[in-house]
Amino acid sequence: MQQKPVLLIVDDDPAVLRVSNSLLTQDGFEIIEAASGHEALKMFQVTPGLHLDAVIMDVVMPGMHGLDLFEKVQELRPGLPVLFMSGHGENTPLVSDIMGRKLAFIQKPFTSLLLIHKVRQMLGT
Repeated sequence: MQQKPVLLIVDDDPAVLRVSNSLLTQDGFEIIEAASGHEALKMFQVTPGLHLDAVIMDVVMPGMHGLDLFEKVQELRPGLPVLFMSGHGENTPLVSDIMGRKLAFIQKPFTSLLLIHKVRQMLGT
């Protein structure tokens, strides 16, 4: 039996976590959730061997925004694919920085097809 790809979704909005989890689970992914950047980082630190195929993270979160989390994740797991998502426009400094770095990004609200397409594109499947 083929193993399901494992995704970590990091967002401070419970509705986004719930909907994203549901959509991606239905498409054959295994989902782990974190409600903040700090919670996600703790998962990486407490479980260094945590198997993840990719991370989907909100850009603007209280405490630790997505770019800070991205930098820390890349130190711990270099090359781990990351898809950023945000309801803020391209003129927001953090979103503008992500776009300038040409990092994978999806604008909220998104359709289920777009989310699945972006994730599969990021994973090369």
